[in-house]
Amino acid sequence: MRPIAIVAAGAISPLGEGRAAFAVGAAGERPETCIAHDKTLEKCGFRRPNVARVALEFPNQDRARALLGRALELLVVDLNERVHGWRSLRVGIALGTSSGGLGTLSDVFAMRARHEEIAPELARAATYFGPLAALDALQLEPERMTQVLSACASSTVAMGVACRWLEASSCDLVIAGGYDALTLFAAAGFEALGATTASLPRPFRKDRDGLALGEGAALVAMMREPGAR
Repeated sequence: MRPIAIVAAGAISPLGEGRAAFAVGAAGERPETCIAHDKTLEKCGFRRPNVARVALEFPNQDRARALLGRALELLVVDLNERVHGWRSLRVGIALGTSSGGLGTLSDVFAMRARHEEIAPELARAATYFGPLAALDALQLEPERMTQVLSACASSTVAMGVACRWLEASSCDLVIAGGYDALTLFAAAGFEALGATTASLPRPFRKDRDGLALGEGAALVAMMREPGAR
């Protein structure tokens, strides 16, 4: 197998943007956490409303699309600096998501219950593939494109697909990764399963009690190159 390099990246998470989005601090230091008691979930009756939200509001826009769009902006800035002329290459796109436009879908169902008219644009945003409208900003025709729906493993599987495309010489460069927005529907499902923590996750402790949901988007650009950073 030929070596595959990550040549650029873009990410947004509750920790921040760019490198800050996935920083864990120095070895031995207690890592920063953005998991906190969420008033919106508490107001909806959640018993364990502990989640990590991106500290940005996206009015009048699907949140998943907005997160994906911001990660894409950051990726393009990095790509422009590191791979000159990348737009002339055969570009593939492989993205993973757990819930796609679920947040907007929940809003659409609520509107239907109130017998309100649903605009076509809103209906399109409410699908698994709705947030992919953020890719229009790239203004290019991908050589290959797919969205992977594999629950929590979606983005990892998408990166595997990207590697296969590169190994098969189907693309010269592939944008891969994943995105998800925090939604009441998904949070309710995890709480109903008894899978959420009452405070902070402690995965390696004997008294661990569950996980905390978060949101964000992370993308990498991958190429067949001998050196990876």
